[in-house]
Amino acid sequence: LLGREHWKRALLWQLLAHEPRRIVWVYGLVIRRLPFGFELGRSGLLYFMLDDGESVSVPLPADKLKLVSRFLNRLLPHATFGWSAEKLARYRRHPPSLRRN
Repeated sequence: LLGREHWKRALLWQLLAHEPRRIVWVYGLVIRRLPFGFELGRSGLLYFMLDDGESVSVPLPADKLKLVSRFLNRLLPHATFGWSAEKLARYRRHPPSLRRN
């Protein structure tokens, strides 16, 4: 059986290739592991928020998030990029409101 990660990536490729306008908001998150205040590692997640309220996230090296986001910004000019509390509130109220014209 194929794992959940495989299906998430397959869905993301399908969306990027055939239904890119369904992706309305993209943001990255860096997770730092800091036991006792010492950084032992960092990892990244890139979130693709969809117009129906669903989302797909994919792991990426933390140091690649900005590069991938810049590429996606050109590929998805209609989508909003970057996280903020205001964007989250808008997404919760009406996901398509984050689609740019």
